[in-house]
Amino acid sequence: MIGEKRLEVLKKAGEALIPPEGNLPRYDVEVDERVERFLSRSPPHIRMTINLSLIFLQFLPLLRIFMLKKPALFTSLDVDERLRLLERLRKSRFFIFRMVFVIVKLFAIALYAARKDVEKAMEYSISTGGKKVLSPEIVRENVIEGYKEGKDVRIRCDVLVIGSGAGGATVAKELAEKGFDVAVIEEGFMPECDKLGGEMLKVTPELYRDAGMTFTISPVGLAFQPSILLPTGIALGGTTVVNEGTCFRTPDEVLERWSSDFGLEGVDPKTMSKYFRRVEKILNVHPVSANLIGEAAMKVALGAERLGYSYFPLYKNTSGCEGLGLCEFCCPIDAKKAMHLSYIPLATQNGARFYTGFRARWMEFRGRRITKVGGEVLNRERQVVGRFVAEFRILVLAAGAIHTPYLLLKNGIANSSGMVGRNLRIHPAIAVMGIFDEVLNGWEGMSQSLAVKEFADEGIILETTFAPPSLAFAGNWLAGKELSELFLNYRKASMVGVMIGEDDSRGRVLAMPDFVPLLGKTPLVQYKVGTKDVQKAMKGLVETCRIYFAAGAEEVVTPFLDFPIVRKEDLETLERIRYVHPNRIIWSAYHPQGTCRMSTEPYNGVVNSYCRSHDFENLYIADASIFPDCVRVNPMISIMAFATRTAEHIAEVENVL
Repeated sequence: MIGEKRLEVLKKAGEALIPPEGNLPRYDVEVDERVERFLSRSPPHIRMTINLSLIFLQFLPLLRIFMLKKPALFTSLDVDERLRLLERLRKSRFFIFRMVFVIVKLFAIALYAARKDVEKAMEYSISTGGKKVLSPEIVRENVIEGYKEGKDVRIRCDVLVIGSGAGGATVAKELAEKGFDVAVIEEGFMPECDKLGGEMLKVTPELYRDAGMTFTISPVGLAFQPSILLPTGIALGGTTVVNEGTCFRTPDEVLERWSSDFGLEGVDPKTMSKYFRRVEKILNVHPVSANLIGEAAMKVALGAERLGYSYFPLYKNTSGCEGLGLCEFCCPIDAKKAMHLSYIPLATQNGARFYTGFRARWMEFRGRRITKVGGEVLNRERQVVGRFVAEFRILVLAAGAIHTPYLLLKNGIANSSGMVGRNLRIHPAIAVMGIFDEVLNGWEGMSQSLAVKEFADEGIILETTFAPPSLAFAGNWLAGKELSELFLNYRKASMVGVMIGEDDSRGRVLAMPDFVPLLGKTPLVQYKVGTKDVQKAMKGLVETCRIYFAAGAEEVVTPFLDFPIVRKEDLETLERIRYVHPNRIIWSAYHPQGTCRMSTEPYNGVVNSYCRSHDFENLYIADASIFPDCVRVNPMISIMAFATRTAEHIAEVENVL
């Protein structure tokens, strides 16, 4: 995965990026079993990018000969020279050089921050909690690990659902309760959260697709757009296993726009309210209680209060939460009611079968009906150990807004409109960190607990969060002593995610032919960050700085290259900046949507108002890909409400009973 020579380059880079400071130990990493597993689950093109970046860094100092200096390899330079070279990459006007800096830093931090002695020096410790919270009982014989069933598996059912996340689990449960024979295929497996210990290098290979290393790329003809981290889940329960569990209804103004501008039937706020209520009742959705709002989040509340900004506790799908701060790393006490702890058990109690380790590859159709789906059976090491074929009367695609269009594109079906894979929205976000002069232990308490809604009408939501060290430190441009000090100040940090509801940003999911090296068997996600949305991100950054300084922060660490650290006296200068290229900001995103959108006209979308394909009479889609445009809030509840509505429609129209 990574050879000894390239590992040596990484170590030398890490020594320069994170020098010893205070109790912080000297940089050193080893490629152990966790690292090997992490790398093996990363996409081939990401592994290649990491290796090429390290090779480039190793040989870059040879170019010193053109400056009349002695040529050298990176590993032969002293630590100060290495840091100066890395800082030149960071400040380079060439985007590709800055990307090398970001990639090397991301990988170096991920391995270093996972060391126990580093956590001890930071005084960072996580609790995996006590006794598990009770959930509906799952019928174990209805959760089938395919690799135990033999090399060839055949499935017959009324309804086949592909994907077990927010949409797929909801459809399965609702239709099983109505008497349909439902089978669900899922590429991932039943999560064992209590065995993962909240460790990034253990959780991401098991529960995140591509080990959490999914990135967007620049659209063709638009060079130098930023690569945006876009993690999604791969487990029984989908991304709900590793999301923050934040529950927003689709805003009324969005539903009204979908009704008026897109002409969709039955999506108005009044009609949709019954579906939202049903989902919220099953998931026990309620506001975060005061005792679970940590001190770091309360700093945001304090700053907003002093500025007169409106804020509120977020709504969550939890029960018995102990505030462990591990929502995105799979709650070890089952307090977050992800699909594997809520809808899936209820579905199995009504006879629905869930086949884990099943990857759909091909579809067969006759006329306007899809008749078969087939693919690969995987073991827990993601090795192909068999094949499966499924026959059904109704097919529901719920593989998410990346993999649903990818499966359709690979099979060349349901795309008479040419809209499959287009219209991608992802809620681009930036992470901002306030540093205070007191210990906050931001990992204690519910990590995403409060939101500032003062700017929601402008498409800007500020949500408190708290990322683990490996992600928190990679989301900025710091290096050297400043980065080491940030490690030591982690206990004094508070974090906000600035989430943007897109106006002029767009993307697309593409499927390459199988024979294309590295890229033939994985979706490509193109995305362009628009000028208006960059301006919104910068406004969100400025307002977050205001909030933190109003609460008494000493400084604010940002993902903006030109102001990696903001102090109070910098605010006026920061406000005056009128244009920023998006690749000068480190972005992430978490809510892909819109790639198989609803439309009344077959030429303008992929499914109708009730999520039935315009091209195939027995194909439905039940995930975030159906949204006509940006839903503007965390979309889990929206996905589930629309999936409930779709299941109701299937039961009324198909009536197989």
